[in-house]
Amino acid sequence: MHQRGTSVLIAEKPVVEQPPPSLPDFEILEEIGRGGMGIVYRAKKRDDGQIVAVKVIRKDRLQHEEAVKRFRREAQAAARLSHPNIVTVFDSDQTGDTHYLVMEFVAGITLERHVEQTGPLAIPQACDIIRQTALGLQHAWEQGLVHRDIKPSNLMVNFSSAGAAAVKLLDMGVARVLQLSGQAVGDSLSTLTHSGSVIGTADYVAPEQLEDPHGADIRADLYSLGCTFYFLLTGQVPFPGGSLLSKLDKQRWHEPLALTTLRGDVPPAVARVVQRLMAKRPADRFQTPGELADALNVLAKNDYRDPPTPPIEFKELRRLIGHGDAIGAARFTPDGRHIASGAKDGTLVYWNADTGQIQYRLPNQPQEIRCLAFAPSGDQIATASGLTIRFYDVRGQEIRRFTGHSGTVRCLAFSPDGKRLITGGDDKSIRLWEVASGREVQRFGRHTGAVTALCYVGDAYHMASAGKDQTIRVWDLKSGLEIELIQTSAGNVLDLAAAADGKRLASAHFDTVLRIWDLPAAKRVIECRGHKQMPSALAFTSDGRRLLSAGQDQTVRLWDTVTGAELACATFHTAGVNTLSVSADGTRVVTGGSDKTLVIAAAPKA
Repeated sequence: MHQRGTSVLIAEKPVVEQPPPSLPDFEILEEIGRGGMGIVYRAKKRDDGQIVAVKVIRKDRLQHEEAVKRFRREAQAAARLSHPNIVTVFDSDQTGDTHYLVMEFVAGITLERHVEQTGPLAIPQACDIIRQTALGLQHAWEQGLVHRDIKPSNLMVNFSSAGAAAVKLLDMGVARVLQLSGQAVGDSLSTLTHSGSVIGTADYVAPEQLEDPHGADIRADLYSLGCTFYFLLTGQVPFPGGSLLSKLDKQRWHEPLALTTLRGDVPPAVARVVQRLMAKRPADRFQTPGELADALNVLAKNDYRDPPTPPIEFKELRRLIGHGDAIGAARFTPDGRHIASGAKDGTLVYWNADTGQIQYRLPNQPQEIRCLAFAPSGDQIATASGLTIRFYDVRGQEIRRFTGHSGTVRCLAFSPDGKRLITGGDDKSIRLWEVASGREVQRFGRHTGAVTALCYVGDAYHMASAGKDQTIRVWDLKSGLEIELIQTSAGNVLDLAAAADGKRLASAHFDTVLRIWDLPAAKRVIECRGHKQMPSALAFTSDGRRLLSAGQDQTVRLWDTVTGAELACATFHTAGVNTLSVSADGTRVVTGGSDKTLVIAAAPKA
């Protein structure tokens, strides 16, 4: 019998037997399982003949008095649990130097063993098993317990004659006992330790458990349950083969092979549940086991297909006509009450966003306005036309000009504090300016092609840039050093947008694909596919859960940043859409296109 990780409770004969302990209150009948923590026996209580399971803890686990106290404390906590999907712990006791737990005896087979013997489970059966497990975890979480070692070998299943599966979660609280014992784990490379504590099993461990095992919460159990779900549906772990270090690296940074690639009959709705459970960021997962159980209940009612939902749609609110040529840039003011737009004919127009009325129109600049931005305070507008950067107040009065680029300026952005401006262009350089004085503070020159997009990332001291050299670069503005280089190999990078938390960056590419990057790991995590021609502009919603894009295929699209799924698509324009901006409150989006039109729309709610 092959086992992984901590001890399991299974009603099967072991490969290796050893003399059972002598316990005054129990008659030991047979050994039924063993693992890293100890040995499990089927036993009979001498006073009433009840059949129970007795788990004898290995002596090296509880060598110190403090470890024994913790063991008893945690065993008592586990004994408070009473749920049909959790194996009940009746008591903990000691005979001499032998410590043991008395538990409910479950006749059945672990899910690991069952899948090894019969292969992947039917879709409804796998979903129901995960639902039952989630209900047990929800109960434990409500009592303040987190398992930290969820895996198929810790789930016992008993099948009725009709094929229905009853699930029992093993070692609830026992995994915690191991962590608090301060002892080494044992021989198994599949069970992980950190400072003498068990932190999970390599094939199922959550990324955050590897960094802070004691800080991991119930969402780590949900990640492990997602890996278990994957195993039940495919018959293999998410990252099979490779060394222990390779597995851990993949758990932290890589995505497993898509479920639907391994098994074509898995409904997309089920695959998305597994994908969400296995999201690298805890915030992107289900937040409680109860939430997961509810989602699986809804899927079951809809035969595991997507439940019918009202369509997510953009709603056009207002159409603004006033430019004489293609619109290249448009932005809401920080308070969302006004919009500034610039066009190919060099005009800058300032609009009332509520009425659609033009507040003023500035005389044509010599060349087209490719980009513009509002200062965070909302009292200044920066525009780029040709080689020149111009600053205006909100009344339309020019304040100052910056010059220095030797090629057309294509992108600019204010720092979050409004004190600095970054600009980039065809001369392959990025320049950092002091807004108050117009002084060039710093210059960055690592790009080998025109710089096409810039944005601040997280704070005033980090920025991201992209260009025609097919690279994305992240910079530390304090040191002036490039701290991350991403080679995209997907054609020119056409725009960038950073999520508010500074951890994710979205990029639009010549190959029509949008990519969302995990910046701490410099890894591509999500691809969004749907545009038929080049995407031109990007913007995250304030919560980072949605991404908006505009493209030369005349569409504006909304994406789920966790799954990459397209949520909505609108065709407001009769020509390519060149720019978009989202109001600070997230309720409206403005788009501008080559049809000389601005459209204000209600942002879809999803």
